[in-house]
Amino acid sequence: SGLRRQLTAESEALLVRTRELWQTMQREARRADKSRADAETLKQGMQAVERAAEGLRAHVAEVAGAEPVAATLPRDLVVPGRRVRVIDLGIEAEVASAPDGEGRVQLRRGNWSIQSHVDKLAAPEPAAAAAPRRNTATFTPAEETPRLEVDLRGMETGEALSEVDHGLDRAVLSGIAELRIIHGIGRGVLKAAVERHLRAHPQVSGQRLGDGHEGGRGVTVAKLR
Repeated sequence: SGLRRQLTAESEALLVRTRELWQTMQREARRADKSRADAETLKQGMQAVERAAEGLRAHVAEVAGAEPVAATLPRDLVVPGRRVRVIDLGIEAEVASAPDGEGRVQLRRGNWSIQSHVDKLAAPEPAAAAAPRRNTATFTPAEETPRLEVDLRGMETGEALSEVDHGLDRAVLSGIAELRIIHGIGRGVLKAAVERHLRAHPQVSGQRLGDGHEGGRGVTVAKLR
């Protein structure tokens, strides 16, 4: 939760700043040639602050609910450069140095140096697996299959030529190279009207009579631009 993240961040910052303060005081103590007893007193004070940080982390668990205890890493796997999860802080960091004789480990997180213990280190949580991608294809049928021909038989000349225009429009939009126009033989009136209409049509580059398998003289094939 947001509260848990906030408290964890506060705990982490407090712990890091405590150790930085302790290191600074140690340097100042050495410069001022303080006694070992004074240094020990300072160290005890810093440890008290660290215990306060531990209490803050405990409060995190109490407010947000305890999480399952993670399995700690074996000591021989805690090697420099390895990324680990610091269980008590709820963060990930990189091992900067191998554990010492007492199990203390130096960790690095950005510009921060953190001291922890091998008993508090676990493997990083695996990244959430991406949902498998399904390759799907959909097909939406066209409202009307492009017509490769128009049948004018039984129509008056005006109606027939209007149908020719509609057929040519559909053919051009569909990328068809030729349109088969069925006008029949009869007295040849409709055939002649279609031929004249096609000669002046801006979408037509040429025309021919149908081949035998296309309907012969009863069909005119318009070649489209």
